Amino acid sequence: MKFIQLTGLLLASLLCIVSFKSQAQVKGVFTVYGDIDKFYPVVFTDSAYDQSEASELQIGRSSIHLDGNYRGSIIATFRYHTTNWGNGSKFIDADIRQYNFLTSSPYDKFVAGWRDATAGNVIKSIIIWLRGNTSYNYSSRYNDKVFVYDGTPSRALPYIEPGTSVAHNFRTAIDNYVNGSGSTYSGSTYFIGGFNYFSGNVGMGTSTPTAKLEIANGPGWTSNGWAKAIKLGKAQSLELDAGTRKFGIGATGDSVLCFFATDADTVNLPARVHMAITNSGNIGIGTLTPNAYKLAVEGTLGARRIKVTQQANWADFVFHKDYKLPNLQEVENFIQNNGHLPEIPSAAEVKENGVDVGEMNKLLLQKVEELTLYLIQQQKEINALKDLIKKQ
Repeated sequence: MKFIQLTGLLLASLLCIVSFKSQAQVKGVFTVYGDIDKFYPVVFTDSAYDQSEASELQIGRSSIHLDGNYRGSIIATFRYHTTNWGNGSKFIDADIRQYNFLTSSPYDKFVAGWRDATAGNVIKSIIIWLRGNTSYNYSSRYNDKVFVYDGTPSRALPYIEPGTSVAHNFRTAIDNYVNGSGSTYSGSTYFIGGFNYFSGNVGMGTSTPTAKLEIANGPGWTSNGWAKAIKLGKAQSLELDAGTRKFGIGATGDSVLCFFATDADTVNLPARVHMAITNSGNIGIGTLTPNAYKLAVEGTLGARRIKVTQQANWADFVFHKDYKLPNLQEVENFIQNNGHLPEIPSAAEVKENGVDVGEMNKLLLQKVEELTLYLIQQQKEINALKDLIKKQ
């Protein structure tokens, strides 16, 4: 009985030792040779793959003076899991913190990009492009291995992913997905509840935002080049806080874009619609229903100048030789029967249909030109009478 208990304890101890060794911390140092202005492919194994876990790799240079004065420091963590020819749950996440005292140094960044190297094989490896002529420390929870390809005799370039024709050489630029000093996550990120705060500039589609929020490279939306930067659902709005007044932009219904205002952030106050644009391009100011008008204004419209273009058949036809000027008796009869000038809309027509400014200006000018011809005729008759009186 004692022998069986002792054997059991011994086996349990051996299992603990084996388990401890399999998860022992692995540390080492490697140097990427080549040129300092280039980034070279360094292959790291995904040793946690067979444990059905994510591998975690630390790459660091704590001393800013390693390899020379003010060469820069980096503390980076890579957490990853490779696909190994289609197993699917692949990702590479990176948390990179870099620093160089010499702000003018062109060599202050050490990581140019990374890639899962197992799309066409089962080698359980990723590639990280690291700056050349530089030494690095690394550590890992499992027995991860490092293979450097920097163009030296035993580390020839290009590195070709086994079982494929995919070749990788050095790089001279940093990929745009690499965060210079921060975290980069593959796939989508979800934050559940609470407030999410960003103190610096935020870029979407750009790694170098120049504003608190900058959006670039949105997905294509229309055939003439517009991209979709922000999408709001039906009855969702963008609020512009102007202090005591809040202004909003949003789409309501299926065909109206509204510009509105409220006095506070509360559902107890209605929105005052200031302008609406329909799906047909008609614009209403002070009204939601511009109807068939390209621009409908509910209120007074003020302008320094209004120019009506492309007014056809301008009133100068009155001065053409073949124009038949109505005699004044005909005009008098029309006025007595209709209560307005010929060709000029009546008060009832104006009330029902409004006034076409361009057309009305043409009609008024026509009447002025006709009146001018009447005056010229009358002046001729007056002059003739004067001559007759003188002769008598």
